[in-house]
Parts: sequence; C-alpha cells; structure tokens
Amino acid sequence: RREFSLASKLSAAAHCQSASTVHISQYQNLPCCFTLSLPQHFYGDMCGLTRVLAVAAYLAGGPLASTTTHTAQLTECRLQETGVYVSISAEAEFVNNGTEAIRWLEVNWYGVSDFQEEDWVGLWDHDPTVSLDDPLVQLPASSDDGVIRTDQRWDGSLIPSSLRDTADSCLPYWAGYIRVGTLLYSSCLMLRPHWLSSLRSQLSTTRVTKVALPGTHDAGSSGHFGLGIIGNVVGRWTFTQDESLWQQLVLGVRYMDMRIAYYPQTEEKFFVNHGDVRIAPLQSYIDNVVDFMKQTEEIVIFDIHGLELGFDGYPERHQELITLLELNFMEWMATKDLEPDPTLEDLWASGSRLIVTYPSSEGSLSQYLWHNVYHLWGNVNNLSDLEVYLYTGIPQQSDRGSLWSAMAEFTPSSLDVVANRWGGLRGAAAITNAPVTRWFRQDWWNQVNIVAMDYIPASDVVSVAVEANKIRSQCEGKTNNTFDLTRRW
Repeated sequence: RREFSLASKLSAAAHCQSASTVHISQYQNLPCCFTLSLPQHFYGDMCGLTRVLAVAAYLAGGPLASTTTHTAQLTECRLQETGVYVSISAEAEFVNNGTEAIRWLEVNWYGVSDFQEEDWVGLWDHDPTVSLDDPLVQLPASSDDGVIRTDQRWDGSLIPSSLRDTADSCLPYWAGYIRVGTLLYSSCLMLRPHWLSSLRSQLSTTRVTKVALPGTHDAGSSGHFGLGIIGNVVGRWTFTQDESLWQQLVLGVRYMDMRIAYYPQTEEKFFVNHGDVRIAPLQSYIDNVVDFMKQTEEIVIFDIHGLELGFDGYPERHQELITLLELNFMEWMATKDLEPDPTLEDLWASGSRLIVTYPSSEGSLSQYLWHNVYHLWGNVNNLSDLEVYLYTGIPQQSDRGSLWSAMAEFTPSSLDVVANRWGGLRGAAAITNAPVTRWFRQDWWNQVNIVAMDYIPASDVVSVAVEANKIRSQCEGKTNNTFDLTRRW
C-alpha cells in the first residue's frame, strides 16, 4: 500500500481556477485537468504536471478497523470509515429482446486496514448478527477495500407499490465481514421511505442547503419503462437509472433531476427526455411523486433541470406546463417566499414539502416555482478529473445559501460513445459510484448539499446521507469544513 496526497493536485487545481477561463478537458486519453486561457508554454507545463499527478494516484490503505457491526456511526465528528454494504449492480444482462435488465447484488467492504488472508465476506438472506449459518454467498476478501458481484439476482418486486404499514426497514439482503468466525461488520440493503421525516426533531432548525440529500441525475431516464432501446447502443448512452421515481423515492432519494420536452403532434404533449431521446409521458412521473407525497411526510426536490425540446419561442407552452405542475403538485408545493434557504421546519410546518424548480424566466409567473438548483458539473470522463473537480468545487459551494448539487457522474464525449467506452453509462457508474460513496463518507459528509448520481443503488450514498444528517447538528462548530488532503484511499 502506498500513501497518496491530494494536496498537490488540489493546489494545481486552485492555481488553475485563478485564471480567467477554466473548464475541464474531456477529449484526451490522458486528460489535463484544466484547459486554461494562458500562454501555450504555461498550459503545456500545467497539463504535464496534472497528468503526472493523475498517473501517480495509488490506492492506499484505509483507517483502523473497528469491532462494531454497523457502518457509518459517529466517531469524533466523522463517519465510521470501515464497514460493508450491499449494492445493486449498475451493469446488467439484458433479456426479453433487450427490454429487461437483470442486475446482481454486490457485497462491498471498505477501510479494513488490517486485512488478513483468512478474512471473508458474505451475503445472507437474514441478519448475520443473529446467525452466520447458510450464507447465500461466501467469498474471500482479497484486499482492504473491494466489491464482489454475486450470482444473486436483484428482485425489484421487493420495492412495494404502496407504503401502507411500510417503515424504513431491511430487505432480505445482508452483507457481513468475517474474521476467524467473528462478524466484524454488517449492514443491510434498506427501504428508506421515511428517513428524513424520522429526523425531524434533530433537523427542524437545519436549513435545506445544510442537509445532505441523495439524488438521481437524469432521474427520469429510467429503464423501468422497458423500452426496446434499453439494451442497444442508444439505450447504453441514454438510460441513467433503472427505478421509477416512486422506487427511487422509496429507496431514499430526495432530489430528482428532471428534463422535459414538448411534442405538439402527440396526444400527450409533455414527455421526459434525455436530450433528444423521448422516454415516457411526464404525467406518469408526476403521478409517482404525488403518490409518494400522499403517503409520507418527506421533503422532496423536483428539479426541472432542462426544457429539452419544443419550448423556445412558445411562452404558452411554458404556461401549459406550469399549470400542469400546479394542478398536480399544489397541495405540497413550497411557495417562492420560502426561497432560497428555509429551515426544514418551515417546510414541514407549512405543509410545503415539495420544492419544484423551473429553468426559465417564465417560472417567475408562478408563486410556486423556485429558481433552478445550481449544478456543480465537471463535464469530465475520468475518475481522477472527477475527484479533483469535486474536491475543489464542493468547499466553494458549501455556504452558497441556495440549493446546489454535486453532479457525481461522468459525461461521455462523442469519442467515448463511438468507442463504446465503459460499455455505456452503466459501466461508467460501475467506475464512479464506489469512489464517490467513499469520498462522501470520508470528506464531504459535512459540506455537500445534494449528491446526484447515475444508477444510485450501485452506491451507498443514501445510507451515508442518512447517517451524515444524524450527526451534523451534533458536530456543528466542531469541524473546520476543510478536507484532509493527506487522506488515504
């Protein structure tokens, strides 16, 4: 194991950010982190430095192990950095003529700095703290950190279609880390339909920008609709989620990044799109959110990030969409006078638990539409650049005072699509989601507002957000809101 410091990379990034024009390059095999409006000789030197630093990044050991059996607990105002979790693979096998995706359960472990050869990880259909007998899967732990994709298929029907008598609870999937017959760490895959309202007493005076919220990037680009393109070349670069909005919300998502288009020649006018690709009618997504709001006391952000097609030059179409949103959501919509940064109790007490944003000036016509969430988007296509961008940008936004989201996913270039890099967006999420979970758990938990991801069940971001919110109020004033740049990873 080697210890690697981010200090040099972030120093270079900070230096780059002092330039008048800075953006992330995404077109080179070994990309420079920043393309600068500077003299060519300086640009070349900085790119060389950044590339060297990127190549120099080594996996390092994690923090000291613990003997507790649950993850993400409070230890001196930081989340526990050693444990296990169950995820659902982003990558999939396609059946039924490519219209259905089969995904597998994964066992993840992290931060086991005293890893031993006889250690093993398992997957159970029961709580291993009760009995270690009959694991569904038992495999050796091969390193301090890792993930094993099991042969156990994810059963999406376990997500209920109604929340009657449904509490936050474990699904029948548990992960455990075993050493010499002793369970060191365990956790379960959970339904979390009520996690935020369950923290009302702790978070009532917390402002909405100071709450850590798990979110979905392009939330409506979901293979849940079983479209014929899900497994083909278009689908590989279109879909970013597998769950419907209802399922995402029940699993714990509280922020949804939505893209809407208008089609004048169809019976349904409003659709959710990913770029030019039409996914499904907007009304089906609205119905999902309405059902969830009726059955919970949760606070949700419905962020209309973009109006993809059919709106430019047609103010009447904006008004038609605004009317549709108000007609369906009015009962829960947070009014504009609460913007930009109410406390959670302001939202709960007024019954205004649904924040709906609008990306165009036409939204000013409604008292119920907020300004867009700010998106901290790196436009990058490799892990090193994503890390530098987010570690540089998150501290700059932490006191923004209005809603903002760290967009924690790759953005493919045209060359990436042509070359079928990563095998599509599923493969990209398989690369990013575990590291993003780790960064969130180790460093961002006390600073970030929203973390938006592709294929979010292939991460542990929901659980980290829940635990982070539990301890933020306890740790107020006890943390310095700076990252440990010599962290080990």
